[in-house]
This record gives sequence, C-alpha cells and structure tokens, in this order.
Amino acid sequence: MALRAEVSELKSRLNQNSNNSHKPPSSDPYRKAATPRKKGGKRGGKEGHQGKGMDRLQFTNEVELKVETERCECGADLMAVKGEISEVRQVQDIPEPQVVVTDYKQQKKTCPCCGKEHFGIFPQGVNAPVQYGNNVKTLSVLLCNDYKVPIQKVSQLLSDLYGLFPNVSTIVKYNAKAYEKMEAVEMLIKKSILSSLVAHSDETGIRVGGKMFWLHVMSTCMFTYLFTHSKRGLEALKSELSLIKDYTGKLVHDSYASYFNFLSIIHALCGAHIIRELTSQEEIGRQWAVKMKTLLLKLKANR
Repeated sequence: MALRAEVSELKSRLNQNSNNSHKPPSSDPYRKAATPRKKGGKRGGKEGHQGKGMDRLQFTNEVELKVETERCECGADLMAVKGEISEVRQVQDIPEPQVVVTDYKQQKKTCPCCGKEHFGIFPQGVNAPVQYGNNVKTLSVLLCNDYKVPIQKVSQLLSDLYGLFPNVSTIVKYNAKAYEKMEAVEMLIKKSILSSLVAHSDETGIRVGGKMFWLHVMSTCMFTYLFTHSKRGLEALKSELSLIKDYTGKLVHDSYASYFNFLSIIHALCGAHIIRELTSQEEIGRQWAVKMKTLLLKLKANR
C-alpha cells in the first residue's frame, strides 16, 4: 500500500507543469496558457471591425515619377502634354545612423596689463577631453532596462550602428547614475503600492553575476516594484528591500508558504494558481475539482 502511494506521488511530480502546479511556464516543453481559452471562432478581425493600416506622415522628400513615353501607341506626341499626379505611394524609413560630434573650443584671453588669463566656460556636463553625450547615455540605459538588452549587446549595438565603443563599465556607470536620479520616482512607487487596498506579489528565478537569485515583484494596476535577493522565502520578504513586511492591505499571491507569516496582510489566492491546483486534482480523478474548476471559469467568463 505504501509502495503504491509512493509511486502515485512520483507520477504526480513527473506530470507537473505550469497548468497543474506552481512551476513557471518557462519550464514547460510546450507552453500553454494558465487558464484555458475559448476554442472555435474565426481568426483575425471580427466582422464589422474597422481595419487600421499605416497613417501617412508629412513627407520630407518628394520624388516625381515622370512619364518617359514620348509617343502614344496611336502615334500622338506626348511631349507637349502636361502630366498630372495619378497615385501616391509613401515609403517610411529611418535615416542611416550618423554620429553628431560637437567640438567645444574654449577661448582664452590674456590681459595685456597684468597677464591674467580669462577663459570661456564649458557647458554643464562637458567635463572630459572626449566623452559621450546625453543621447548615448539615455539610449544605453533604455536598452538595458526597458528592452532587457544585455550590457555587452548594448555596447555591440552602439558599435555596429554608430561606430561608438562604450565599454561595459561605462554603460554600468550610466545605469547607476540613472538609478540615483530615479530615487524620488522609486519612493513614489513604494508609497503608492503600500497605500493601495489590493496588491499582487510573486517571485521568479533570475541569474545575477552567473548565480541563481530571485526576482521579487509587488505590483498594483498602476505601479510595479522589483528587487533581487539571493533567497526566495522569508529572509527576502523580511529584508529592507521588501515592501510586504510593511503592507496591510489585501495581497494576492500563489499561496507560497512564506507569505502566510505576515499576519497584518489579508491573503487572497491567485485565480490562475487555484485553477492549476484543481487541474492537478482533476488529473487524479477528483470529480469535485472538475466541478469547482468549471464554476470558477464560468465566473471568470461572466465577470
């Protein structure tokens, strides 16, 4: 009897995926939606839907395609006939990347009486003999953070497109500077999340310096706060970086045990994770799970 129970437990573990357990979708050999989607129906735009193509932009270049035929097939001379525009086709493209280089030449004047030297003043931020401008700094930070491009790839991209060669340490420095300037925004995000009635929390594995870390998230419909920690559980959630220890609203999460250590929080379980748990019970023949899952999906469809 004990052997059968053990075999059943091992089979259950082997069959776990993102649809019937807490395993992330990235671990699935073939990714599926956490909750089933409606089947059937035509793909593409619905009947009566107004399609939207590209909008014409104000043009900067104009090419007129003149009629090169000098004489019509009937024999009439076309050279004296005035042409008119019959159709316009617009091509929207980006210019070839080009670096704008500005030399700031500081002027010096020497007093003819006392010999004192007077100098022109460099603009604020122009501090080195050769340096990158604000647009390069902004683009590198944007690519790293909003578009999740690895730092070495950012360096390579700037090299390929513009012939610039910022090294990795330079790009890291730009990110650190941007982080310092965003302190006020970060404080606003933290304050807004902590004062919200409902928030969501989760965590997922991430590589930091080649080592396994955890990326923790706490979010509302308007704001998202992220931090990394070497631990997944209580140590991370109680750290100074975490907001959960100071939160008193309703927290939606995946029922990870560490969350239940916070008694000031009203706990709410994530609907997608409940469906996964019910799917797991359904797969081993629990009919009550089938009924509950059906009910929850109907409620979701009719909300």
